[in-house]
Amino acid sequence: LRERLRSAMYQLFPVSKSLKDYTMEDMLADFVGGLTVSIVLVPQAIAYALLADLPPIYGLYCSLVPVLVYALMTTSKHTCIGPFALVSMLVAELLHDALPDNLTTPQYMAAVMTLSFMTGVVQVIMGMLRMGFIVTFLADSVVSGFTTGAAVLIMSSQVKYLLGMRHFPKYPLLALLWEIPMHWRSINPFTILCSVFCIVSMLALKTANQRHFPKLIIPEQLVVVVVMSVASYLFDLSAAPFNMHCLGNLATSLPAFEPPTFPWDITSSLIRPCLITAVISYMVTISIVKSLAAKHQYSVDPCQELIAIGSANVLGSFFQAYPCSGSLSRT
Repeated sequence: LRERLRSAMYQLFPVSKSLKDYTMEDMLADFVGGLTVSIVLVPQAIAYALLADLPPIYGLYCSLVPVLVYALMTTSKHTCIGPFALVSMLVAELLHDALPDNLTTPQYMAAVMTLSFMTGVVQVIMGMLRMGFIVTFLADSVVSGFTTGAAVLIMSSQVKYLLGMRHFPKYPLLALLWEIPMHWRSINPFTILCSVFCIVSMLALKTANQRHFPKLIIPEQLVVVVVMSVASYLFDLSAAPFNMHCLGNLATSLPAFEPPTFPWDITSSLIRPCLITAVISYMVTISIVKSLAAKHQYSVDPCQELIAIGSANVLGSFFQAYPCSGSLSRT
């Protein structure tokens, strides 16, 4: 019986098997890795929450409980989960299509948490039914095309923010290229200058990291966020003559325990979005897991990965986390 319990624990919580040979050297390496990822995570989480049409703090909430749950249950030694650009956009698009337009902000956020719970339940059920085999149908060309398409979609969604077009509606990519010149009067030149400064600064810091500081990595994203935050405070960029859209103050509290609600009129509308989100977030995660496992020559269990990411979404929904997935840049 003891051996069966131990085997079940190793199966459900693979990290417990790794802890037997864990050393202080491993702990130091993990601490440095965790600190580095955290520095990169803060600006990313804020931006990704905005992609999901959520307040910025929800990106940070998505980086707490789900990460801890996944770390205990994953078979991957490297994959980092949390908010991800494609899944964030997917959540916003699917919910706007599925839900009525007259929802209040609290109702929308409640729907997001319900979607996170339902997505996790679907993924856990898929894992228990041993449906991890679906990854065998993901050819490298499919994953590459999926990633490239996601990058184009994300870039096109951010064009209006780079140009300072605050109330510009959403358009498909080709229509966007046509509509922007038609609305040139709403372009904010100060926002363009800041956008160019941020992009050039991050590229310059990234180049400096590669050429001059290979061992001491400067977190370019965090540096730019801090510099622009200070500039916004000193020069009041949201006021005239700049009139730039600023986030304002961020909440500083930890996520509260708040079980998702299940009103039938909303829950029934989330069945299709949760199925799509479950599959896409798993595809993103398992593609990262498999590539790193192949690079570092260790095996992973696709079905256990389904259970791990599903459990992270289920438990995260009780702490105001929206659907998460693996993140290639942070990994």
